[in-house]
Amino acid sequence: MGIRQFCNSLARIQKNPHIATVVGVSRHLLWQIRKVVNAFPFELRISQSRLIAQHKRCGVSALIYNQGMYDWNNMHFLPEIARLANLHTFIDVGANIGVYSLILSEVSRLMVYAFEPHPVTYRYLQKNIEINPGRSIVAVNSAVGNVDGTVYLTDHPGSATNRVLAGGSAEQESGLMVPICRLDTFCSSRNISPEIVKIDVEGYELAVLEGLGELITEIEVLCLELKHQSKEEERRILALLGGAGLEGPFWVRYGQKRLSREQFGFEDPVFCSAKILGVLRNNGWIIEAR
Repeated sequence: MGIRQFCNSLARIQKNPHIATVVGVSRHLLWQIRKVVNAFPFELRISQSRLIAQHKRCGVSALIYNQGMYDWNNMHFLPEIARLANLHTFIDVGANIGVYSLILSEVSRLMVYAFEPHPVTYRYLQKNIEINPGRSIVAVNSAVGNVDGTVYLTDHPGSATNRVLAGGSAEQESGLMVPICRLDTFCSSRNISPEIVKIDVEGYELAVLEGLGELITEIEVLCLELKHQSKEEERRILALLGGAGLEGPFWVRYGQKRLSREQFGFEDPVFCSAKILGVLRNNGWIIEAR
């Protein structure tokens, strides 16, 4: 770990109100010791689920080890709204080792579809599903976008930052060819509705949304990474979501039961349908106006 990354991790721990700073820093230092002696793999727990930290380069496992449920607001919010609104399908695009998928699979009656394109990371995802028997999770070894076919992906096994490479990119020479599918194709083949969707694909989010086609109007809750978008891509995403009846972006303040218009912390924003906003209001949530 470089000095910059180490300091960024410390800053994230310090800004997390859900863990004592001294505890988070101590666990962060213990993680560094584990890395030095290569004490991997080992088992972690998050919420009611088990998780394997496969190797010392796994940033997702490091965040969980240091901070517990690292996306504290979103990881509490999504299961709660699934229960409150009686939703049945969660699609996790960019599942990595399966943290969100495992947490949402704790909701009874919720079917989870976890998409992870890198073959090594996909095996880690499968292992984490296997050690949590009885969960309704379908793992799909595919990228997701606006085409059905194949695409090149950066080749960093176990990394949360793998991304689809642009067509004609010189990086493709060192990339990995993987299958890719549209979500409307997938959902239609399974006869499912994309009610809750999480998309974290390092800048490829617009293509994923375009691949929903008309099914984008069936989304009730969307958790979407926006920080890797250009201004034009963000404008197009917001226009697409607004046209589909999804309001946002909101940042979840779970402890306050509030959807805030003000960006804060490190978590991704959410977008909600009118139905979901109504359910939240009926359960005491505050929805901030523009």
